[in-house]
Amino acid sequence: MNDSDAVRFLNDVAHDAEVVRTEHPDAAMIWRLWGEGPTLVLLHGGSGSWMHWIHTIETFRGTHRVIAADLPGLGDSEEPERGYTAESLADIVSAGIDELVADHEPFHLVGFSFGGIIGSHVVSRQRGQVKGLSICGSPPFGMPSTGDANNIEPVDAAMSFADSEAIHRRNLARLMIADENRIDALAVRIHYENLRRARLRSRKIARTDTMAKAMSIAPCRVHGIWGGSDVTIHPDLGTVRRLFTEHAHGGAFVSFDGVGHWAPYEAPRRFNEALAESIES
Repeated sequence: MNDSDAVRFLNDVAHDAEVVRTEHPDAAMIWRLWGEGPTLVLLHGGSGSWMHWIHTIETFRGTHRVIAADLPGLGDSEEPERGYTAESLADIVSAGIDELVADHEPFHLVGFSFGGIIGSHVVSRQRGQVKGLSICGSPPFGMPSTGDANNIEPVDAAMSFADSEAIHRRNLARLMIADENRIDALAVRIHYENLRRARLRSRKIARTDTMAKAMSIAPCRVHGIWGGSDVTIHPDLGTVRRLFTEHAHGGAFVSFDGVGHWAPYEAPRRFNEALAESIES
């Protein structure tokens, strides 16, 4: 797949979606919906959009009603005013879900990275409708990571795709994808499109322990799906597994050797199989 093919593929998937705008005093959100069946709500990572879930959407749209958010200040959604917190963002997201999911209809919530942090707060706002929460690679419990995750090259938002492609490839290798052979044209195009529309800065929230506090009172099981080579892990995978399990209310924790931070993209078959097990548990 070259870049033209990647753009065409993304446009085709987007064209198949029902696009819905939900209103909130702090920021309107844009959501994309595919398929029919049990509801699966997807919250993407920081500086991302619905496209973080491209391989998950393709797998589950034939069996589920898949609802993918653009989180506030990211993708096509409006930016909230300064002073936002994980809690205030969760209020916006939860209000959007209220418009999209019928009262008392159960659903499974999935959050990647920053989306997992927000999702951990959303579940307590959903009146027990969330059957389970699956979190992938969310910054672990306020512990700062070290190494390449902190060495991202800056990219001028005005740079063209052609001029910035090489930088995006290097940054994907530093932060998102462990196996550089998996950094294909589609991954680069998604990363480029996401970053050029990202206005909300999530790192100040990601570096706190807000997710652990929210998980401890979550009204459902919380499942963890991690790439074993995720560079945001600190100090080690064993510690993250232990801390996660302490807050998971009986949920499972699985990891994939040699897989990086963006596990839903880098290892889609393994990730989607693990997610399916979480949904059914």
